[in-house]
Amino acid sequence: MLQLQDQDSRIFVGQEVLASLDVWVENLKVSSLFILLDTNTQLNCLPLLLKQAPLLSQKAKLICIPAGEENKNLENLAFIWKVLSESLADRHSLLINLGGGVIGDMGGFAAATYQRGIPFVLIPTTLLAMADASVGGKTGIDFRGLKNQIGLFMRAKAVFICPLFLQTLSKAQFQSGAMEIFKMALLVKDTSWKEILYRGFEPTQFKMEDLILAITAKLQIVASDFKESKQRKILNLGHTFGHAFESLSLAQNRPISHGYAVALGLVCELYFSTLRLGFSVLIQKEIETELLKIFPYFSISENDICILKASLLQDKKNNNQKVYPVLLTAIGVAELTQEISQVEIEKVFYYYQKLEVRTLNAHA
Repeated sequence: MLQLQDQDSRIFVGQEVLASLDVWVENLKVSSLFILLDTNTQLNCLPLLLKQAPLLSQKAKLICIPAGEENKNLENLAFIWKVLSESLADRHSLLINLGGGVIGDMGGFAAATYQRGIPFVLIPTTLLAMADASVGGKTGIDFRGLKNQIGLFMRAKAVFICPLFLQTLSKAQFQSGAMEIFKMALLVKDTSWKEILYRGFEPTQFKMEDLILAITAKLQIVASDFKESKQRKILNLGHTFGHAFESLSLAQNRPISHGYAVALGLVCELYFSTLRLGFSVLIQKEIETELLKIFPYFSISENDICILKASLLQDKKNNNQKVYPVLLTAIGVAELTQEISQVEIEKVFYYYQKLEVRTLNAHA
């Protein structure tokens, strides 16, 4: 079992981590236990957790919400608070969040705000949550169609990352997480990005060292800038444009995964990196081509471009209504200070729109 440290939070990685959870919880001497999960993790992941950590089955109360990003909202947050309150949870209670990024983000936010804060544990069950949402201390919910508009920074008491849960994922869910690992590889001066990309994000080609690389790199960045005042913002590579695609997909009832959206965002942001910072066109085209093989082209209309632009201008990471996407000068060299104008935003989306013809021809 591998142990990593994130300030006062400990991260345990390995197939046997769940077996150590009972002892870890016992040592905390909590007053009451709760497990937050969704309908998917209750069916596919809870049995494994309770088998390896039987104490939880005896002492923990389950709080179950519907699965899906659309349920990461105020209504379900209030439901979690309601159950905690009615169960007389106090500041010595522990909330265990079993699930993907939605459960981790919302459960962390519920715990951090209930009675001004109770401890919580994250047990990520998706590759995306293992590589991203469970590490770094961000919590929150979506609001008015925009991702993570309400939230705060609060580290989990501990994170238990068990790769056995990856067996419960569909190929699409796995690829969503692999996209986050690939993004991290682009942010470090490491040659592994090509190998990860050309494996096609296939579950059968997965290597645990890729996940460890992503987690370790993120921990180093977060340690230098926990509340995202500067350096941590580089982790948003692909996310400025990606969140706009994700919000559009939800609004139009054709939802795509977070990793899928980040892939589309990365296509846009690397293109702009070539225009503004001289990032290698050869590498940009190489990454673009391979990503659009892995993730199907998400078609957009002229009207969609207006909606995407409006969403981009409302991104919570904007500064004084100015948009600063994360760009790359080279692999491992990120730039945070390049403002993109509204005209340039439209240019990037029109560039993306024209890729549909090329993508269709490539698959013909």
